[in-house]
Amino acid sequence: MTRLGWSLGRRRDPGCPSMTISSRFRTARSAHPRALATAAFAPVVSSPVTLKLGLELPYTEMGDRAALISLARRAEGLGYDAIWCSELYSFDSFTTLTQIACETERIKLGTNIANIYARTPAMLAGTAASLDQLSGGRFILGIGVSGPQVIEGWHGVPYDRPLKRTRETIEIVRQILQGDRLVHEGEVFHLTQGLKLLNKPLRPDLPIYVAS
Repeated sequence: MTRLGWSLGRRRDPGCPSMTISSRFRTARSAHPRALATAAFAPVVSSPVTLKLGLELPYTEMGDRAALISLARRAEGLGYDAIWCSELYSFDSFTTLTQIACETERIKLGTNIANIYARTPAMLAGTAASLDQLSGGRFILGIGVSGPQVIEGWHGVPYDRPLKRTRETIEIVRQILQGDRLVHEGEVFHLTQGLKLLNKPLRPDLPIYVAS
């Protein structure tokens, strides 16, 4: 169902992108007086927007598995669209989401976020494909670069070329999930042996979200 409203002012005329409603109004008035109503009052059709709610699990409480499962089930029962799991200096998000996937049926499961320095692109792709299959196509891969304190202070990896690394990581993950032989020559990653994922992913177009 759509809503029909009326707008008066300097709105763009969809039939003539270079002409505003007010300029159209003046043109119509000079052409014929009865055109005034048609020109001045233009219908605006807007589609309803469905609000989707997500729940982020507190990474400080990852050790209480029973509480996390209870929370996930409750969120699913209330109609939440997705559950997001973060990781910092805590337990990893993929293992937590795997358990939640086994205890739920509908709700989507996403990492928020998995940093791209702690795992290779191939490991990210394989883990994402595995969790997506286990959950029946409910997984969303959320990735990001985190920050120097985590990457260098916790993982001991140089925090270099974050933008370029992000782009190349996404390219490689996409290539793997699509079942192609992996060949990539970039500034960060050099992969030339043409290997491929042995198992067929459930969704080659698995969604990838990027934190900014």
